[in-house]
Amino acid sequence: MPFDSLDQKRAQLAEQKVKTPPSEKYRSIVRNFPAMVQSMGIGQAVAFLMAKKEDEGHRELLNHITEWLFKENAVPWKSDPPPNAKEEEKLLQRLLAHESKVWWVAEREAVEFSIWLKRFAEARTPPKST
Repeated sequence: MPFDSLDQKRAQLAEQKVKTPPSEKYRSIVRNFPAMVQSMGIGQAVAFLMAKKEDEGHRELLNHITEWLFKENAVPWKSDPPPNAKEEEKLLQRLLAHESKVWWVAEREAVEFSIWLKRFAEARTPPKST
């Protein structure tokens, strides 16, 4: 669809990423991620996910956020991440190479996209039986 708004594009990618009921770990971290970004900032929030990358839920969320921020020109990046950067480090490396205006846009986009991920994770989680 050629005239999709940025919010529609966020929703479409989030829906693709959260197709099946997510793990409890993923739901837990994605539930808290928007507030984490708003309180700590995008750099520290991404570094936190990187530090916890051994956990599937944290790694999966880092991959989802990275994909969105590198896609659709959502963020006005002026350079690419270093070619030798590990996949899970590319977002932080790219952030570190940019001025604060780019960080603000990346932060806003990370919050907006993670809200969509959170909504789909909640919607795809079956109700707990009592």
